[in-house]
Amino acid sequence: MLLRIATLFGALAYAQLQSQNTTFNSSYHLTPKQIQAANLSTALVGQVELALNFERSNNAGSLTQFDPFYDLPNGVNQSNLPPYGSILKVEQYTNTTYYTLPATLSMSRFLYVSETLNGSRVVSSAYVLWPYQPRKF
Repeated sequence: MLLRIATLFGALAYAQLQSQNTTFNSSYHLTPKQIQAANLSTALVGQVELALNFERSNNAGSLTQFDPFYDLPNGVNQSNLPPYGSILKVEQYTNTTYYTLPATLSMSRFLYVSETLNGSRVVSSAYVLWPYQPRKF
């Protein structure tokens, strides 16, 4: 009996050590020009493609370039951004079916102007999680 239990635990441990599924909802491949420009080894190409396909498969909804929320408002462009901290856009309604949120929360997304490490202005996005009811102490 002890041998059966040990064998079962060994099989379970082995199953947990197997590599994760690499079948993603994306089939991106680096071009030879990209590989040469970055001077990537064959092993590194495989790792980069695996990471990219994983990331693309886990996007909430669609890529940002297809989401109109990320379009800058009229009169705002990347070359002439307002001061740091300026709110550019607040989403009036956020479709939370793309996200895993607790039932007690709602979410709002917004675009604002931030600063890179070198001090240049850049458009950033963020979200706020709002409780439906105030916390009770």
